[in-house]
Amino acid sequence: MLQCLIVSQLKPPSIERCAEIVSLAARYKSRGVVGVDIAGDELRRLDQRHIDGFRDARKLGLHVTVHAGESGPAANVRQAIEELGAERIGHGYHVVDDEEVYQLAKDKNIHFEVMLGARPCVVGSAC
Repeated sequence: MLQCLIVSQLKPPSIERCAEIVSLAARYKSRGVVGVDIAGDELRRLDQRHIDGFRDARKLGLHVTVHAGESGPAANVRQAIEELGAERIGHGYHVVDDEEVYQLAKDKNIHFEVMLGARPCVVGSAC
């Protein structure tokens, strides 16, 4: 059975470890690691080290997933696509709040992983 893994990191504590995590993922590509991911507090901006690390990941042939637009604005989805090279967005509910970002994601054929019915619970409305 084919098994594929994505190495995920949380921000902000991962700033210092981003390059290490990308290196670890690349080292284990032959053993089923296919990509890297970043998740966590969207109110904290991504550091340039995250951006550089994810660009390095793409150069090493790793896929990129970014959790964005869940509790943060559609602009976070734009940053994930344009600056980190995301091919897949975790949640991304707020992408529909900005037609340009929505179209960018559509044009680039970005995959969204969502939990249908979960959005009200995620963004603070009554569940």
